[in-house]
Amino acid sequence: MRRVAGSKGPFDLIAIHPEKREILLIQVKKRGPIRKTDREKLAVFRGDYTVKPVLYVCGAIVEA
Repeated sequence: MRRVAGSKGPFDLIAIHPEKREILLIQVKKRGPIRKTDREKLAVFRGDYTVKPVLYVCGAIVEA
């Protein structure tokens, strides 16, 4: 899991479940109700994506 502290983007947490092959983009709210605009911001991330692991070493990108 990765925390995006003080994020101004559509999600606050990224969680990866390698066995289920899922990536969760999580928006955390102190209280509800959840605004329609928040749902719409997350909805743009629905769908299939290609995952490309990348290693960055001393100014060079190396595919994992």
